Amino acid sequence: MLASVALLVLPLLAPLAAAVPSEEANAYHLEARATHSKTGWYSYGCYFDCYDGMNRYLPYKAYADAGNNPDKCTAACAAAGYAYAGLQFGQECWCGNDGGEGLGQTTSSKDCGMRCKNGASCGGGCRNNIWGKEKPSNNGNGNGNGKDHNKGNGHGHGH
Repeated sequence: MLASVALLVLPLLAPLAAAVPSEEANAYHLEARATHSKTGWYSYGCYFDCYDGMNRYLPYKAYADAGNNPDKCTAACAAAGYAYAGLQFGQECWCGNDGGEGLGQTTSSKDCGMRCKNGASCGGGCRNNIWGKEKPSNNGNGNGNGKDHNKGNGHGHGH
């Protein structure tokens, strides 16, 4: 009897299983959301920064230091009253509050391939490895607040 009920119910459940996104498809986003710094901030991933070579999505430069790392940068941004920290060009720490302007356009983690001395990602040229105070929402773009975080074309110059 139980086997016959299972044979009737299983075909009805198959479409539901197909509608659930696989963890493999969301591995990048799941990995980013699972990471947090010692200061309690969360990794948002890699973003373009300088959209016109001068203006930046995270406008406040906290410091440039060869000893840069996520814990140091998030602590500096928190102390200055900012909600987001961006590690860029290996040694730079940039901060901002988003202000509706966005964090930049998401890009491949390979674009944030410069390493901090402790081995963590320290961004790249005009590329921020972004950390935020709040856990990112699972809205698919990694920005955590549902706003459109794409401004400009992401083809800035400089670092």
